[in-house]
Amino acid sequence: MGYTPTARGFDSFYGYFNGREHYFTHRDEGMGTDGLDFWNATGSSLKPVVDQNGTYSTFTFVNRVSQILARRDATKPLFLYLPFQSVHEPLEVPPKYLDLYPTVKDAARRTYLAMVSALDEAIGNVTLLLTKAGITPDNSVLIFTSDNGGPTYHGANNWPLRGAKTTVWEGGTRAAAFVASNLLARKGASSWGLMHAMDWFATILRVAGVKVPSARSPLDGVDQWDTISGGVASPRSELLYDIDPYGETYCKNSSSAALRIGPWKLIVGCPGAFNDWYPEPAAGVPGPAAITDSTMLFDVVADPSERVDLASQRPDLVAKLMARLTQLQKLCVPPLHTPGMQPSPAANPRLWNDTWSPGYC
Repeated sequence: MGYTPTARGFDSFYGYFNGREHYFTHRDEGMGTDGLDFWNATGSSLKPVVDQNGTYSTFTFVNRVSQILARRDATKPLFLYLPFQSVHEPLEVPPKYLDLYPTVKDAARRTYLAMVSALDEAIGNVTLLLTKAGITPDNSVLIFTSDNGGPTYHGANNWPLRGAKTTVWEGGTRAAAFVASNLLARKGASSWGLMHAMDWFATILRVAGVKVPSARSPLDGVDQWDTISGGVASPRSELLYDIDPYGETYCKNSSSAALRIGPWKLIVGCPGAFNDWYPEPAAGVPGPAAITDSTMLFDVVADPSERVDLASQRPDLVAKLMARLTQLQKLCVPPLHTPGMQPSPAANPRLWNDTWSPGYC
């Protein structure tokens, strides 16, 4: 329970704990059985949500935003974190959104596009709710971002970038984002400065006027507000993609690591299962060449699609990035999840009133 949102600073939580679930039933399968994974938490109170069966989760979360805004104290600041379930698999959507794409023949791609349209509508409804509640671009900052590249094996498309979700290729790790606010010093501009997802925390603290106590410094992320708002150079020059001593199942226990310094990106070991470039609709199968033990170097500014491996031409840069990667690896703690590890039987929903409860841990 100590790792759930309300135990880590949030006043309330409404959602699910597992990595995926069905959009209408809000249930998830695992360990040979399935269970409900939809929760409403306030403070120390945690209760399963049992009245949303049949309601598409995208709409459920919009309704929750409406409730929060209706009861909030308008004299106090509001931080609202709304990570929609869309467009994660399983690919599910109300039929009316499928009707928007009658000419798309690939079933997964058509459903994926329909899910994006449902999400787009939901975000529009959220912005209307915010405006009605007096939260406008003059007194707020709205951030829209993704967490990773798309799964080409579930209808997504990252072209012309290489790879897919679960890989360290740019197609699996680059994510689009935008910020909307009249507090921005410049508007309608694009920012190509290097930024990591963890930088959002430090950036939001800056915007909110929160000073981090020295005992909790330094943060892993860096404040990117001046880059986003004013167009100054990014304060980040280094980005660690991954250090995984085991890699994916596909990697056959081969390690995986990737690091970028400036424009240079080093990939060591197994980059993942999807190593090709997938045009729309995505092929949904691993690339033709298995890569399980490699050392590759790319200039991802000049070559964002990672087509030209420069490792043999620039051994000096390989050595430099490898030395830094070794330094970072020494800071890692051993992973809790190891190959062959099975889910704890104590988590079986049959033991928790048909729910995937965090109570077992």
